[in-house]
Amino acid sequence: MRKKQRSIFLTALLTGLLVAISFSSIYGWSPWKKKDSTNESSQEGKGIFGVTKHSNGNTTVDLTPLSYEDGKLIVKISVNTHNVDDLDKYNLKEITKLETGSRAIKPVSTPSLGGHHNSGKIVFEVDVLPEKFSIGITGLDSPDKREFSWP
Repeated sequence: MRKKQRSIFLTALLTGLLVAISFSSIYGWSPWKKKDSTNESSQEGKGIFGVTKHSNGNTTVDLTPLSYEDGKLIVKISVNTHNVDDLDKYNLKEITKLETGSRAIKPVSTPSLGGHHNSGKIVFEVDVLPEKFSIGITGLDSPDKREFSWP
């Protein structure tokens, strides 16, 4: 009986380790990754990168700032719906703007929408990465106005 318990314990332990390794590889976490302290401390706006903001409704929108390089702020967008059949009628370049202080900036590049599940990158040209900003999307189904703010 004791041998059977040991076998069950080892099987459970190995299964747990396999599940942990699978999740870490899927979600990109690794205990072996080293942080580059010089790069991290010099990065502007480090608190905004990777912070996803959500807006629910008939169409769900998620925005995640990815990087700021060469005067360009790159933001990942995901748009998902099962209630709206014609997302292709929306032009993100026209209905999206970045606001910082008194400035409103239209994107220079956006993905095209269509179908039910969309993702891509929105690119804004900004001289300096602002510490605080918001991105507004107006007229994309309901709710009509969506506001995403960082930090």
